[in-house]
Amino acid sequence: MLYSLIDIQEYVLKLAELIAEVLRVDVEIVDKNLNRIAGTGRYKLVKAAAKDRESFIQMRTIETGKKLVVENPGFNRLCKECPKKNSCIEKFECTTPISIEEEVIGVISLICFTENQKKVILDKFKEYTDFLDHISELIAVKVKEHSRDTKTLCHKEQGKGVVYFSNIIGNSEVMKRVIEKGKKIARGNANVLVVGESGTGKELLSRAIHFESTRGTGPFIAINCGAIPEALLESELFGYSSGAFTGANKSGKIGKFQLANKGTIFLDEIGDMPLQLQVKLLRVLQDKIVIPIGSNNPISIDIRIISATNKNLEAMVRGGKFREDLYYRLNVIPIELPPLRKRKEDIPVLIQYLLNRYCSVYHERRPEISTEAMERLAQYPWIGNIRELQNAIEYIVNMLQGDSIVGLEHLPDKLLLSNEEINVKNDFNLERIEKQTILKALALYGNRTDNKKKACEALGISLATLYRKLEKYNLKNMI
Repeated sequence: MLYSLIDIQEYVLKLAELIAEVLRVDVEIVDKNLNRIAGTGRYKLVKAAAKDRESFIQMRTIETGKKLVVENPGFNRLCKECPKKNSCIEKFECTTPISIEEEVIGVISLICFTENQKKVILDKFKEYTDFLDHISELIAVKVKEHSRDTKTLCHKEQGKGVVYFSNIIGNSEVMKRVIEKGKKIARGNANVLVVGESGTGKELLSRAIHFESTRGTGPFIAINCGAIPEALLESELFGYSSGAFTGANKSGKIGKFQLANKGTIFLDEIGDMPLQLQVKLLRVLQDKIVIPIGSNNPISIDIRIISATNKNLEAMVRGGKFREDLYYRLNVIPIELPPLRKRKEDIPVLIQYLLNRYCSVYHERRPEISTEAMERLAQYPWIGNIRELQNAIEYIVNMLQGDSIVGLEHLPDKLLLSNEEINVKNDFNLERIEKQTILKALALYGNRTDNKKKACEALGISLATLYRKLEKYNLKNMI
């Protein structure tokens, strides 16, 4: 199993400062790749993965898994390849491995720059090295705990399971092209922007891209940028350190970007991300680092970003509501999912699949579908796309009550209307008009609290009334 000290950098840095304060010497803690995770004094951490000095002694500790004591750095045989041989400013170095299950994951080094510091260490050498052993064990336990917690969290985030392109249902030419493009995308590592109407399956496609990529064994972390209040979104994405703000968890919080390390993060409804966070996301894309709230220590990450939206981001860029530089960073490879009305030949296949699924859920015997019922299902416009079709099939299964054939009497009432009646009903239905007007206002002004207030002014209603109507029209993801 892979363990990483970078995941608990805040904790390691505090321990390094504690050791330095107790022993009055400089401390450096590196990972197995000799990246500095924490340091004090001359080796105080400036940025993650700093390697600004020769590390032959630490390298030997990693190779052997044994503690090393070098009383004459620069003159020791371990230093013969070092450019600072015979001129090293260090007077003493003691290294202790940090090990988990016989794997060395890092090294703690005590470093003296004066003869007096060296004498203090040597006078109580046994006590100090025992102290280092204890610290090494503490770090190892913390890394294991973090690894276990992260694995659990990642499994929770991946609750919808593994998806492959073979799981995506669609025999239409347009869907075949989407799947073929998705397979090509999966081979690379570039950022992807999935565009499509609500209910077309953007997350399903994104999961397939992830699980058929070289990152498929890593985490797939999904977050809906429009469903989380603006005040909480930053901490969800980037995490925070201990005591970062009032009410913060005492042990801090791991952000979604860290959880997605070595895998993929799926940013749904990316068009709803506030401008101030767009700036921070841009830095993540540029520098491959995240900085938790309340921390000054950057954390290196290796992730692929797949974004999704049902909005016109280009129009939002022109209107100043989405950063142009971020748009082009996210939109390296665009892929568009067609609405169900543009892939009607897939509807019968989807119906059969969903019928099997819900019959299994509700313990109903799988029925046949009458020609009349299938025609109605196939011709209906499905404005809500696959999600609306899914609801309709679940309704049908609940109406069966042991019947062996799906007839017109089992269909939702709206499917029994003619196309003309549907159009007339849609044109004059006040609730539908109100719902569409609200959606247009939110699309124009934005979905954040301040933006909703502006939308309310345009609509001529209060914010409380807006929330009631969002609840009424089952638009909870916008609350």
